[in-house]
Order: sequence, then structure tokens, then C-alpha cells
Amino acid sequence: MKWPSPGVPCILMERNCASVEGYLSLRGFVDGYLLHSPSPCFLVSQDHHVVGIITPAETRTVPRDSWEQTSVQSVMRPLNEIPAVGPDTLAVIL
Repeated sequence: MKWPSPGVPCILMERNCASVEGYLSLRGFVDGYLLHSPSPCFLVSQDHHVVGIITPAETRTVPRDSWEQTSVQSVMRPLNEIPAVGPDTLAVIL
């Protein structure tokens, strides 16, 4: 993504997030999804409901030798902790 000049309104919403199951291990997520997708974020689902998102930033919070035992759901950002805006909301880069 090319960032605009400071003070210029821009659109930041990602419209095409892929989806992964929360029970998946971080190893399975990285190897099966993250390394093969251009998507910067992934919706995390549980029982067919979206419960959060995970990005590469969350995977970096866990040591690689723990990825096999760590679930996506345990490191995702829950939806209720993510600020929400409408699709027509503009952001300004400061």
C-alpha cells in the first residue's frame, strides 16, 4: 500500500480478509495461510461466527518454538477490542 502525504484523506479498510478457524495452531496458520496469502489480516472464526482477527503482528508475540502448542484464538485480537468505523469513514495520515 502506498501511503498518501500527511493531511491527505485516505481509505484504510481492508475488504478482503481471509478466514481461519480459531482452533488452528499458529504453526498451521503461518504455514497454511499466512505464507501463501497476500491478505494482511485474517478473520478468526469459531462455530461459524467471527470472533476476532489475526495479523502477522500477533504471530510475532509468540516464540516460534511455541507455535505448535499455541492456537490462533489464544493470540487473536477479539472483535470487541477493535475500534470499528463505517466503510465510508476517511482517515487522515498525520
